[in-house]
Amino acid sequence: MKMAKVYGFYLAMMLLTSTVWAAEGLVGLGAGVVPDYEGSEDYEATPLLMVKYTYDSGRYVYLKGTNLKFNLLSDQVFSFGPVVNYRFGRDDVNNNKVDAMENIDDAVELGAFAAVKIGNLTLEAEYLGEVKGDADSHLGTATATYKMQPSDTLTITPGVFTTFAGKEYLSTYFNVTPSNVGQSGLPYYDKADKNAFKDVGANVTVHMTPWQNWGIMGLASVSTLLGDAKDSPIVDKEGNATQWFAGLMATYRWQQ
Repeated sequence: MKMAKVYGFYLAMMLLTSTVWAAEGLVGLGAGVVPDYEGSEDYEATPLLMVKYTYDSGRYVYLKGTNLKFNLLSDQVFSFGPVVNYRFGRDDVNNNKVDAMENIDDAVELGAFAAVKIGNLTLEAEYLGEVKGDADSHLGTATATYKMQPSDTLTITPGVFTTFAGKEYLSTYFNVTPSNVGQSGLPYYDKADKNAFKDVGANVTVHMTPWQNWGIMGLASVSTLLGDAKDSPIVDKEGNATQWFAGLMATYRWQQ
């Protein structure tokens, strides 16, 4: 239900921002599997939604999951603009001990992103700061992707990424303290108390478009938690530092 409300809100925003000047539109809808909390070894199904409007000027509005970007620059090489992100908290997870900890509320984050295209290579940095939630957190993500097109109907885009997290985020999501241990029986852990790199990973997107407007998109990602996040008992004892994601979407594209 929470996912449906968030996606409905973002989709309404996308439709309101669509105008007759949009050069190209792309919508994707499907399903995937994700860890049921960050650091978990258990997985759950999740709906997937992607909507992107690209304008003649190079400006675009891009919704990917619960992350919404507005590119404000009229440029084909550089992108820059605000970001709104909705981050799900931690509650009702499969692991009994982690589930017995105090819940972490969902969060709303605001920030900005900047990207540059160098041929087929895209470099992007994103900053997010929490404005509503439990962590008062800050996150910075750097990504690099390379677009390959073996044929007119096949696009393959591999990438790598890393996330730098503020101490508030790491403390909220990975420490075990008297204030959040609840009835879990987990050992106390308070080492995740400084700014640090949280994870590093790789992903790939495969988009097949054998039909004029319709296509199929596959997505896969693997990452590993680092440092104090990796050593947390909710990861080291109850979960797994290696985090997988996989999904499949039907896509529809059009031009105006």
